[in-house]
This record gives sequence, structure tokens and C-alpha cells, in this order.
Amino acid sequence: MEREDLFSLIAAIIIVIVVALVIKPVLSDETPGFLTPETGPEQEETIPPSTTPAITTVPTPTVPAWDGEVKTIEFVDPASYGISTSDGGAKMSSPPSGNFPSRSMVVYAVVRGSGSGATEIVHIPYPYWELAYDAEVYNTEFSLLNVQVMDADDPNRFVRIITKRDADFIKGKDFDPETRKEAWKEKFYEGNRDYWFVINTRAIKSYTLQILVPERYVTGE
Repeated sequence: MEREDLFSLIAAIIIVIVVALVIKPVLSDETPGFLTPETGPEQEETIPPSTTPAITTVPTPTVPAWDGEVKTIEFVDPASYGISTSDGGAKMSSPPSGNFPSRSMVVYAVVRGSGSGATEIVHIPYPYWELAYDAEVYNTEFSLLNVQVMDADDPNRFVRIITKRDADFIKGKDFDPETRKEAWKEKFYEGNRDYWFVINTRAIKSYTLQILVPERYVTGE
């Protein structure tokens, strides 16, 4: 074999190798084998363990027990609250025995009177209570009963304002005392607070306010 033929054979072999290792992978969008970097064994991704947050238990408020004895709310000088009034005559007394507005509520405290006035502060330690009220009037043309439930801890807060006047006191032929008893009742979904009452009257013979609490809070006779 002549030298020229040998060179031609070597050149052909080189061309075949270049085509196989470089040109063909490039045309196939592949990385040439000799350009592929060597990689070691794959490392597993370490996922840190999840942390469960601590659960804090909110303590349930403790409702104080009550011995079942009806409290008497006394009247005080309205000037102690910055109120000016000239009408008086309000008196306090205990409610009649067994006078329960409902089977599940009992009388916690009572106010009885006839004239305008302001009561002392009373603490109601329960989360729910009701205020039942009633009045006897001299006439149904000029009568007025206005009760303002005040927050003793916030002098600017009127918890509730109740007003009955004139025709509200008319007892017609279809008058039902039990219906009025339930209608003349306010429900309060708040408690463990101190309250006091401002009462304004006109042409009222007498009135009664009763603070009612759930019977389950009574622990004694």
C-alpha cells in the first residue's frame, strides 16, 4: 500500500469518528459523549421533619356559685352620679315568695319604688341575665316609666334604655298578664360586671324591677 493510500485511509477513519462522536449528537440535540461531565452518585434531598405547634388550652371561665338569697338593691343620692332630680319616694322590698318569671330563671335582686331615683351599684357575676319590669299607673294619658341600665365601669355607656308610656299601660278586654310579663322583659348576653339603674317616672303608682339569673346558678335554698 502506498503512502497516499495510507493517509487517505487514516483520514477516512478520523472523519467517521468525528461524525459519530460530534456531528451526529449535535444534530440529534444530544451532548457529545466526551463532553458529558462525570457525575457522582445522586445525593438524596433531606427534608427536615415537620414541627407540630403546641396547642394551648384556653381555660373555661368559672361561674361563681350563688346561695339563692335575693339581693336588695338600695337607692342612693342621684347626685353621686351627677344626676339632678326632685322626685323621690322609691322604696325597696323583697319579691313575693315563688314569683318566678320562668321555670329556668330565678330572682337575683329586686327594686321597688314609685318615684324617680338612682340605685346603688349591683354586681351581676353571671354571663346571662334578664331584667323584668312592671308598673301600676294613675292614668294612661300622662304616664311614663323610663329605666336606664348603666355600666358602672363606663359612665358614658348606656347598656339599655327602656321606656313605657301612656298607651303601653292600657289594659283592654283582651289583656293577658302573662303575655305582658314576657313582653316586658329585657335579655342581656353579658355579665360579670357592675351595673346601676336610673329610673324616671310620671303618674306611676308603683313599679318593680327584677334581675333574673339562670336557676342552675343557685346552690342553696
